[in-house]
Amino acid sequence: MTSRNKTSISFSRCRKRLSGQTLYNIIPQRLRANEFHVIPEGGSIAPGTLGYVFAMEEVCRQMKTLHVEFDHVISTVCSSGKMAGMLLGKSVYNMKAQIYGINVCDDAPYFQERISNIIREARRKQENSVSI
Repeated sequence: MTSRNKTSISFSRCRKRLSGQTLYNIIPQRLRANEFHVIPEGGSIAPGTLGYVFAMEEVCRQMKTLHVEFDHVISTVCSSGKMAGMLLGKSVYNMKAQIYGINVCDDAPYFQERISNIIREARRKQENSVSI
């Protein structure tokens, strides 16, 4: 339950991906009166992605401190947020390394679209906070 002084957190497990609009439609009316946020599997939304932007800043800082330069960064891709953040971080911090993703589910076209959408959302939401 959510009241004016308390917040409830609910977890749900679903085998298929649901859009935000679909989730909105199935959330009980009494909860819709309050603002809510849908956090998808892996936290792959703009705010979650920005954590990886800052992680890439740390990688760049450590490369400078250690006097090394990475040629490649390789990571798994499952829910897209990490890869979107790493690509944004590469752009923001002018990192020269190529970033590669190895999909562990779905196919490359799915991830290319998903990552592009997350990057667009992050850029829109963070225009004034971080130059992305």
